[in-house]
Amino acid sequence: MQDDISGARLLDADSPSPVKITTFQVTRSFLFMGLCFSLNHGCVTALLGLASANLGDELSGIQSGTLYICYVLAALTMSGALVSIFGSKWSLFVGVLLYCAYVSCFILSNIEAIKWPAAIIGAAIGGFAAGNLWTAQGAYFGETVKVYCKVSNKDSKEVTSLLGSYFAFIYLFFEVACKLLSSLLYLTNYGDSFVYVVFTILAVAATVGMSTITNMASYLDEVETGDKKQGFTIDKVMGALNIVRTDRRMLYMWPSAMSFGVLASFLNYYVNGTIVKESIGKNYIGYLGSVVASTAAICSLGFGAVQKQYGKGVLLILGQVCFFSEAAFCLMFSNEQLGDYLPLFLLFAVHGVGRSTFESTMRATYADIWTDDLTPYAFANIIIANGGMSSICFFTFPHITKVPMCILGMFVSVLGIFGYISARSLMIPRQNSINNEDIE
Repeated sequence: MQDDISGARLLDADSPSPVKITTFQVTRSFLFMGLCFSLNHGCVTALLGLASANLGDELSGIQSGTLYICYVLAALTMSGALVSIFGSKWSLFVGVLLYCAYVSCFILSNIEAIKWPAAIIGAAIGGFAAGNLWTAQGAYFGETVKVYCKVSNKDSKEVTSLLGSYFAFIYLFFEVACKLLSSLLYLTNYGDSFVYVVFTILAVAATVGMSTITNMASYLDEVETGDKKQGFTIDKVMGALNIVRTDRRMLYMWPSAMSFGVLASFLNYYVNGTIVKESIGKNYIGYLGSVVASTAAICSLGFGAVQKQYGKGVLLILGQVCFFSEAAFCLMFSNEQLGDYLPLFLLFAVHGVGRSTFESTMRATYADIWTDDLTPYAFANIIIANGGMSSICFFTFPHITKVPMCILGMFVSVLGIFGYISARSLMIPRQNSINNEDIE
């Protein structure tokens, strides 16, 4: 397939002569990147859902807490600078490669003598991988959009929407597939080790595939990629914290990301590890996890029209209401009442609606407020707020009962609504002079 590239001739860094690249080739590489990224990440999320059921309350809490602490530390100090040094392609490759450590650590955790160190060290490596992986994905996405616009002469907003929808579908599809697979593999009766080996093979295969994606930066002008040669600088290392220090809106927006961290931790740790495991069985954890991703994917399609009509604020508040309702639902009913197919399905579906607003609406809201060079550091703050709260939850949940867990989820969700309203109120006086920062 040969597309019209409007006579564009772009310089490939691996060749001294000008070469052409088509929109088909750009799209194909981006989709393959999305496939490798999503398959690798799907393996991680599938095993994260099984952790509390298989490793026990104490170890699973410490392991998941370690994962999220390292996730936050990487976003705070390293992610932007590493992408600047190695480029988006090889940062993606290193990220998915290190993510394999988290997946494979579950195999070693079956050996009683090294169960604890294997689980915790694997989680630490996986956390640092995740903190850098999402930053690298955003950088590769931005480079792909620029190259696509060059060869097609299309508007960047149109290309961003197109490629963004492609990635969202692939990402959620593989999350659903991996979580379903985790339950289906238990039907073979080969046990936990078989499940872990299969997911490790898939994660490694995705890593090998990631090494073959096109280096989009090589098709951009030197002026657009020259800042990647600057390496670590204080501004890059402290970029995420500088936004918090200089812009109150970021602090106001934190609780809306923190609420997802609380409820996602609660679902993975307590609902999966206690309610599901002791009622319908851990074999159903994957099925229920797929309900979350499927609901999020379906809602994402419909929320686009709602967003155009009513703005992002309505959807962001809806997400907080879903998280509040999820926690309130678990507080009102006993584990025996919750431990059946219908109430669990409803619980996971409500979480899926909330997650849809977190994955799409919230990220879009951050991109609207903090544009251009600030966008990667703004997204790093989502990691800091969400991952930081998740790590606190995983470390503390083993030592508290369901009631304070639910109260915490309800409290942070309410705080998320008021935080968004406060951030929006700060935007209104500035909208006349800064049109592209419309939080709505």
